Amino acid sequence: PRLPVEVLFFNVSGRMVEVFPTFPGSTYEDGNDCFGSLLSLPDGLAKSWLWRTDGWRIPGSVGEGPMTNRQLIGHPSSRWRDADTYLDSLGKGWKKKYLPKIKELFPDAVTNINGVKRIKFRCFLDTRPVGVGGPEGDQFFVCSTRQDQVVYHVHEGDVENLRVLRNPEDAIDRYCAHVLRRKPGQFDFSEWSEPFRP
Repeated sequence: PRLPVEVLFFNVSGRMVEVFPTFPGSTYEDGNDCFGSLLSLPDGLAKSWLWRTDGWRIPGSVGEGPMTNRQLIGHPSSRWRDADTYLDSLGKGWKKKYLPKIKELFPDAVTNINGVKRIKFRCFLDTRPVGVGGPEGDQFFVCSTRQDQVVYHVHEGDVENLRVLRNPEDAIDRYCAHVLRRKPGQFDFSEWSEPFRP
């Protein structure tokens, strides 16, 4: 039989927010770093948003599957998206065009475990609302095979001109406050975002 999973829903400014709890002993606080993935995030994000939870999101509906995470910080166990999945969400042809560039920039992100190849350049935060695809909004990535805590930024699908966030804790906390308070318009990350120089 399936085990029931407790999930917390609460209302913030008329919007449903979902928080996934963890099982006792399986939190980052308890030492579970999700196979090192949480160590790739800046401490200020991993030890706040994900310290005692299994991720946050703004779902499209109460019954939405766990594999969809939008607008808040998800957990690497099931809510981060590999680069190829992200590129597929942009539309036809994006993966073929840009996945080789990502592999070139981050060769250590390509893993092959038991014959399963994965690209561990992973999106932990996608600002597009549920149901919105294409080159819109902002997406944030880490290379989860590293522990350098660098946050990479793609703005409106511009994978060609990858960016990085300075002070990502401040930028993402301010973004989350913008979303939770339902402030109008798209949050502007330009104050923190700068071109990536390999």
